[in-house]
Amino acid sequence: MKPNFFIVGAAKAGTTSLYHYLSQHEEVFCPNVKEPNYYASVSAEKASVYEEPKAGNFYHRKVINNYNTYLSLYEDANKEPVLLDSSPSYLWDKNAAAHIYKDNPKAKILIVLRNPVERAFSHFLMDVRSGIQAEMDFKKALEKDCKHQPYTWGNAHLYVGLGLYHDQVKRYLDMFGPSQVKVMIYEDLFSNLESGLKDILNFIEVDTNVDINIHQAHNTFFMPKNKIYRKLIQYKSHLKVYSNRLPENVKKRLKKSMFEDSTKPSLSQETYEAIFKYFNEDYLKTKQLLLKEFQLDVNYDIVPKV
Repeated sequence: MKPNFFIVGAAKAGTTSLYHYLSQHEEVFCPNVKEPNYYASVSAEKASVYEEPKAGNFYHRKVINNYNTYLSLYEDANKEPVLLDSSPSYLWDKNAAAHIYKDNPKAKILIVLRNPVERAFSHFLMDVRSGIQAEMDFKKALEKDCKHQPYTWGNAHLYVGLGLYHDQVKRYLDMFGPSQVKVMIYEDLFSNLESGLKDILNFIEVDTNVDINIHQAHNTFFMPKNKIYRKLIQYKSHLKVYSNRLPENVKKRLKKSMFEDSTKPSLSQETYEAIFKYFNEDYLKTKQLLLKEFQLDVNYDIVPKV
């Protein structure tokens, strides 16, 4: 058995929530690795990300390079007609669409696009709270990241690159055709989630009359409680290194003691306008593409916030 439904991105556009919602559907098989990354060329600092997943454990992300290991993720699939791979690296990777098509030319592809300025900011905040971004100024962090070499997944943050959607979407359209590709807008999808999920279930041709709990929050926002904790979670710190070796239950208690739920910061108009310029040209091209191929008029025109 191999996957036939791919949520390919974008990163920070609700793919984790969709994975958990779809896992409640009896006709959709979701493996214990949310992001296998098999069809993309990605790298990771943590050696544990490359280790084979163990049955019974849940992993948000792995870098799986062995085909048999990848297929083993789906060996427990029984009668489910839909087998999901939800790796947002596939939208970014230039060869992923072709690799997926080679293995399964009839696969269904779901792409969720988010306002690229908001996507980049959400990505930045995630990196800050996880300790891999030391620069606390979003604009400075983004400008520095644009110059990073190599500009690849796992090496750079890709704050801008992951939001340049036109060529990324077009690769899947060219490879699979519009009948097998569905593009949704994050802001529309999550403002009316019940309707959006039914739309997805229709797309993958499974029962739409099912109860799915959409009230449980996934990827809730939190931040380190103070500057000392922020220093301690920096990626190269001793605490960060040793915490990766701790059992999951111990890590959860440690996280609870060091972090607190927080109100998500918002962008100032000045910063929004400065970041907007990185995306404007691509956004206009993406808008035209979606209107032509899907009759989808993007409703989040990027304009400076008031």
